[in-house]
Amino acid sequence: MDGVFESIPEIIDSASKSLLATFSLLVILLTLLAFLFFRKSSARIKVSIFLLLLLGVVVFSVTLFSGDFNGENHLSKIDDTLIIGGKDFPESNIILEIMAQTIHSKIPNLKIERIYSITVSRNIFDKMLRGEVHLYGEYTGTILAKHFNRPFREYSNLKSHSKNFINKLFQKDKDKRHLKWLGRFGFDNKYMLTMLRVKAEAIGIIGKDGRTNISRLSGVSDKLTFRSTPDFFDRPDGLKGLVTEYKLNFKDDQIILHEDKYSSLKNNEMDVTDGYETDPEIYSEDNLFIKIEDDQGFFPSYYLGPLIDQGFLEKFGTLEIVLAMLSNKISEKEMAGLIGQYQKEGLYGKNLNTSGIAQSKLQKIVHKFLVKKKVLAD
Repeated sequence: MDGVFESIPEIIDSASKSLLATFSLLVILLTLLAFLFFRKSSARIKVSIFLLLLLGVVVFSVTLFSGDFNGENHLSKIDDTLIIGGKDFPESNIILEIMAQTIHSKIPNLKIERIYSITVSRNIFDKMLRGEVHLYGEYTGTILAKHFNRPFREYSNLKSHSKNFINKLFQKDKDKRHLKWLGRFGFDNKYMLTMLRVKAEAIGIIGKDGRTNISRLSGVSDKLTFRSTPDFFDRPDGLKGLVTEYKLNFKDDQIILHEDKYSSLKNNEMDVTDGYETDPEIYSEDNLFIKIEDDQGFFPSYYLGPLIDQGFLEKFGTLEIVLAMLSNKISEKEMAGLIGQYQKEGLYGKNLNTSGIAQSKLQKIVHKFLVKKKVLAD
């Protein structure tokens, strides 16, 4: 409910862009003031005040729920089909389905089109700028670093990941001001390092509390190999910055596919790799892998939340309220569990856009989760 209440000022602000909504807001306000001044008046006057208040509430509600706003963006270009996109990895497709099912359950008259597995962050963002995608889950770190080219020092600052800060960036950019980030789903999917637990024990970097960190790793890094994706090598919050921050000196570092990381660790083909806080392998019951904690706080946050074309918020007045139902609903461990089910069902690498069976499996995974979180009825 907190997310809903936080959205109320913004919803009223959007509604106030309509003359009809503004008029009804004034009617409600003046009627409340009249009630205060004339509360000791006759029953006839009180009835009149009540009827005016009722009229204001009804008109405002009709305006809000019909999306009859005259905003300054491209509302005339918005049709009745909301296109929701996902990037080409499990977490993004899961979030696509979470948003789609939640919206459909609350606004059934809004048509939804799903486009799964759009390659590369920049591609899906460009599609959104062109109006080919209207909603997808985006990370604060990606918005700051890639979409606005903010310096690493800024997006490593937690304050830069707030909804207000990010939306001010969108508002200042004439080509992007029609977009709005609606706040976090809850989890922070930042980078982390990991390795086999048994190997960490063998080189003596696990403390008495059963945990380890990158500072301990740095003392033995010259004896270890490191593998990661090309993206991690090139990022300011990736290997280059990490090596400088912790004075790491790996014996060897090479490129590897993301889906091969944990199997390569397990087969002793490498010693250390990077991962994400929502990797299911970190939470597996066999406790095979150990998270190497970022004790100096180098890795910036990557909070995931809905990025949406504001035209749909204006045309469908309840849409922001509906998406606010997902605010702070998903933890790192819960997302890791969903990704684990995604992998178990063999959906990794499947074309969800053409396989009805794969889509059905994903929809069942998500529906069960949303029922458990009391977002959907059983």
